[in-house]
Amino acid sequence: MFKLIDLNSDLEKSYWSTYHCASYLEQKEDRLICEIEDNGIGRAAAELKNKKSLIKKKSMGMQITSKRMELAEVVNQIKSTLKVIDKKDKAGNAIGTKVILSLPFKTKSNS
Repeated sequence: MFKLIDLNSDLEKSYWSTYHCASYLEQKEDRLICEIEDNGIGRAAAELKNKKSLIKKKSMGMQITSKRMELAEVVNQIKSTLKVIDKKDKAGNAIGTKVILSLPFKTKSNS
């Protein structure tokens, strides 16, 4: 088995662009659901801010996680899903990001 997700990387990204970050793990039937949510400036504003910055920072966390998910599906027939939600208030302003990762979960009874 190999490392499929890197919570440290995802949480680090959230840390640098937000005031609050929360992560949740929950088992739903035969799936493990991991949610990471922040109240940062949102992905679009963060990208714009990075373009204007003298120091360019390229976040690789989402790309690496997606590649790991693809590899897990090919090698181990593990079907997982990744959903990124740009949170907005009623006026349409960005109020953070929510990432939902769903992974198969094996127990002794469903192995």
